[in-house]
Amino acid sequence: MSTFRVAMVQLPPPAPDPFPTPSSIAPTGSRVRIHGLQAKPEFNGRDGRVVSIDPESGRVVVEVEAHAGALLRLKPSNLSPSPSPPLEAVAEVTSTGHLPEREYLCLHETLMNGRLAVNEMNGGTVCKKVGSGAQGFADLAQLQDMKIMARLTSRMYSEWTASGKLPDGSLGGVYHFLRLNAENTVAHYKKNAPPGAPLPENVKQMYSAWCEESDVARWGDAASRRTGLFFLVEDTKDGAVLVDEKDGAVYEVFGIKETVCEPIVRGGGYLPQAVTTTLLPWRGRIVYDGVMKGNVGGHITPAVAAMLEERVRRARECGAVVKNISHYGPLSDAYDASKSIRAEVARAATDQNDAEVVRLAKKFIAFPVAPGVAGEMWIKRRFGYTKQNNPRNMLMCMAGPMAAPNGPAFTKDLDPTPEELLRYALQCAQGLGGRPKMLGVDHQIAQVRVAAALTKAGGGDGDLGKNNKIICGYYPPPSQEEMELSIRSGGVL
Repeated sequence: MSTFRVAMVQLPPPAPDPFPTPSSIAPTGSRVRIHGLQAKPEFNGRDGRVVSIDPESGRVVVEVEAHAGALLRLKPSNLSPSPSPPLEAVAEVTSTGHLPEREYLCLHETLMNGRLAVNEMNGGTVCKKVGSGAQGFADLAQLQDMKIMARLTSRMYSEWTASGKLPDGSLGGVYHFLRLNAENTVAHYKKNAPPGAPLPENVKQMYSAWCEESDVARWGDAASRRTGLFFLVEDTKDGAVLVDEKDGAVYEVFGIKETVCEPIVRGGGYLPQAVTTTLLPWRGRIVYDGVMKGNVGGHITPAVAAMLEERVRRARECGAVVKNISHYGPLSDAYDASKSIRAEVARAATDQNDAEVVRLAKKFIAFPVAPGVAGEMWIKRRFGYTKQNNPRNMLMCMAGPMAAPNGPAFTKDLDPTPEELLRYALQCAQGLGGRPKMLGVDHQIAQVRVAAALTKAGGGDGDLGKNNKIICGYYPPPSQEEMELSIRSGGVL
C-alpha cells in the first residue's frame, strides 16, 4: 500500500466546499430503499442512489435504479438503507487495500470476459486487435493500449443486458453472454469429471458471481454504477478514499490486484489527484473497473486539497463514507432489459392490431434506396435519455455521417412509438431521396415493433444471410462512459 499524501508544512485555509455538509441520514452516493409512497406506489420497494439533500425542505433526491432518469424528491421517512449482504457474503480484502488472489482473479476474469463479449457480439469491430475465444482473452491480457481498453469497457456497459443475439441464438447482452459462458463451463466440467466431484474453486466463484449473485447483473444500470471525475484523496489500509466531483459523495474503494493508488505511484503521481473511472459494486465492497485516467485537469491547488481532506474528515465523523453499493436479495426484472424484449419479440410477430404500423412500413419500403452513403445505414437516436437531458423528446436521424436535412422530430414521450419512428423515417426518405438498406433504432421495444412491421410489409426477416430490402436493428444508447470517451476522443471511437 502506498501511504504518500500531499506534503505541506502548513495547510492553507480550505477552499469553500461547494457541496452540502455530509449527512448520516442519507449519505450522498449511498443506496436507499423506497417505501410508504402513496402518490407513486410503483416505486415502493425499489432501490436508488442518493443524489443530494435539499437543505431547505430536507427532502432527499433519489435516482431510482433500473428506471432511466427517474429522480424522486422524498421525505427521509420514506427511505431506509438498502439491505446489505451478510458478513459471510462480503468479499475479503487484504490489509493493504485490495482484493486477495481468489477475489481478484474472479473480478479480473469478469471484466476481461465482459470486454471480450462485447467485441465478439459486434463481430470484432470494437477492437480488431482482439480475437475471439481463448485467443481473444490472451490478446486482451497482452493489450497495453488503455484507450482501446477504455473503448471496450465503455461499450460493455452500453450493451450489458440488451444488444443482440448470443452464441446459442437467444437474445441478450454482455451479461447474458457471461451467464451462458458460466453455465456451459459448469456443464462441461460435470460431464467430464468423476461423479460427485466438486467444482474447482475458480469455476465455483465464477458461476456464483455471474449466475447467482446480483451485483454483476446490475453493472449495466447507470444508477448502480458511479462514474465520472473523482478526487483520489487518500490511500489507506481500508481502501482508497475518493470524492465524487459531481456531488461530493465520499467512497471507500478497493483495488483489484493492487491498491487503487499503485498505478498513480508508478506514474510519479501524487495525492490528491483528479481521476476518471467507474466504481462498481462487488460482493459488499466498492471496486473500480480497472480503467483509470489520472491527473485530469492538472495540479490541484493546496486550498482545494485542504477542502477535500476536510470533507473526508467530516464524512468520517458522521458516518457518511459510502462503503457498499451492493444489492442483497432477489433482483427485479427491471434490471434486465432482455426479458421484456424477448416477450415483445414474441408478441410483435403475431400482433394483429398493428395495421397502421404495417401501412407506414409499406410506404417506407416503397422508396428506392437513397443515393450514396445515405442509402447505407440510418440511425434513429434520441437527443438524450432522461427528461433532464431531453426535455422536448427530440429524435434525430443520422444518415451515414450526417444528419438528415429535414431536421429532428419531437415525439410525444421520451420513448418513441413505432408509428412516430416510421413517420419520421418517411419524412427523412423524402428529404434524402430514398431509404437506407439498414435502419438502427436506439429504443429496443420500438425497434422490435418496427422490425416486425417491416417484415410483415415485405421487407425481409432481418436475417443478414438473406436478401432483405431493409434490416432494422437495435442501436444501444451509449453509456455515460461511452459518451464521455467519445467527447474526449473528439467524437471518434
